[in-house]
Amino acid sequence: MKFYGSVPHDKIFDWYSQLDAYIQPSLTESLGRSVIEAMSMGIPAACSRVGGMPEYSSENLQFSAKSVSEICEVMKKLLSPEVREREAAYSLKKAQEFRKSRLDPLRDKFYMDFINQI
Repeated sequence: MKFYGSVPHDKIFDWYSQLDAYIQPSLTESLGRSVIEAMSMGIPAACSRVGGMPEYSSENLQFSAKSVSEICEVMKKLLSPEVREREAAYSLKKAQEFRKSRLDPLRDKFYMDFINQI
């Protein structure tokens, strides 16, 4: 296991492609874009239950913020090739909901509905 710290933006997808799993132990978060980026590469992504991350991350790979014991339990789950395979499939499928081609029409509709309300 390696802890990398920050990775330059232009190297991030190369870095993701080398991972067996991604773990985001945030104390606070809004969307958690890095989790979605990892998921879009078909990587099992574990994260703390903060911000918007519980809405899209796998319930099986969530843990409470600051809970070392829960993070360890999730990491133990990720040792199983079967779990990683199942969670990778979940990640890839769920990340499709965040594709630009899907989100742009939703944003446009929101803006038009808002303008029409003024």
